Amino acid sequence: MTKTDGTTTDRRRTRTAPRRALGAVAVGIAAAVSVLMGVAVAIVAFVVIGALLPERVAMYAGSVLVGVAVTYATSLVLLARTRRRRVRGASWSRRTSTSDVTAGITAAVLGVAVITLSIPLHSGAQSLDAPEATQYAELSTGSRVAWWKTEAASDSGEPPIVFLHGGPGYCVCGSVELFDRLAAEEGRDVYYFDQPGAGLSDMLPADEYSIERLLDDLEAFRAEVVEEETIALLGHSFGGFYAEAYASAHPQSVEKVALVAPGGYSHGGLSEEEVDEMPAPPAQPEDDFGARSTAGFLAETKVLVAALLMDVSPQAAVAFMPQREMLDVSATMLDSAVGMNILANVLVTSSSEEIADAVLDHVAETAVPTLIVRPEFDYVPWVEPRSYRDANPNAVVVFAPKAAHQSLDRDDEVVYEPVRAFFAGEAAAEVYTGEEDPYFFYRGE
Repeated sequence: MTKTDGTTTDRRRTRTAPRRALGAVAVGIAAAVSVLMGVAVAIVAFVVIGALLPERVAMYAGSVLVGVAVTYATSLVLLARTRRRRVRGASWSRRTSTSDVTAGITAAVLGVAVITLSIPLHSGAQSLDAPEATQYAELSTGSRVAWWKTEAASDSGEPPIVFLHGGPGYCVCGSVELFDRLAAEEGRDVYYFDQPGAGLSDMLPADEYSIERLLDDLEAFRAEVVEEETIALLGHSFGGFYAEAYASAHPQSVEKVALVAPGGYSHGGLSEEEVDEMPAPPAQPEDDFGARSTAGFLAETKVLVAALLMDVSPQAAVAFMPQREMLDVSATMLDSAVGMNILANVLVTSSSEEIADAVLDHVAETAVPTLIVRPEFDYVPWVEPRSYRDANPNAVVVFAPKAAHQSLDRDDEVVYEPVRAFFAGEAAAEVYTGEEDPYFFYRGE
């Protein structure tokens, strides 16, 4: 008979305590990993379900169920491994109860996310009222656009001017004084309209935004509203690319084109990284939209999620964040009375990138007379307007000192005068023919 005392028991307890502590740590790590795995898979499921069934309830409910199921299964598997390693405290009952807890945590986390992201962010920032002169046109393309006309004080017999605003997905929203002056001084009627999904024009179905649709809309607007065989185009920012794309596709319908701070997508054959590394003029306060953002974290998060969904399914993006909410939130982000249709912006930009090189090729073939006004502080890379000039033997660049990208909205004289002279058939006072950004040439840098 062996005599024992408390020494052996104390030794066993001493050996067991670290094992219990190790077991608790292992269980905690398994639970945390399970929750993270469930949340990650739920995010992926949200995108996949959105692509297959772009309905808000299905996207939210399906992703939560998938996330909870994955959490529970992952927890069981990980805790089973701790059992095989003979870590105390990982019995079947303990594993199932721990898995229940981790699944509950995941459900709570995802539930809070769903509730938070489901809150409509209609702050009232978008406050665009229709002027009395607003008219609406039901185009043969199916688009319903708001449009305006400034009639010439006298008839010069020259083709009317159609203004194309920037964005894409923004609106006319300004420049009216410029149109009044052009109509009065040059004897040309001036037409302008909000592109579909922007300003006062109606939204399009989520999958119908593209540069091709905009080109069809402009052709229908010319034929059905302007009712002239030939028009002149004035494009600002994205409207510059829009004008060039239309002129390249319908050269017989375009007398001439004026581009103010035109955007583009060809990058002059350079990569985006090479373009980003090129020296550029300093940004101006009125153009620094990011610094003006007054949106909160939730708004910016929703916009980011919507933008990611657009790459998978435009319908899913709209199910998550309706277009009207995009306009309102973007107005807050831009600290502006008018917002941008983010869906239209992303989809039209994507389709424009696909045809950018072809547009330049056609511009070279058609050689429509073109004026390019380059503001001194334009944030658009110089390579874009230079590409239009280099492709078109009938294109000239005029430098606008002290002007910024948005100067057209302010009717700056340095921007207006070359545009007026161009439509009047007068030669430009000074043409820039250099290869470097005019900002650096005229500053001697």
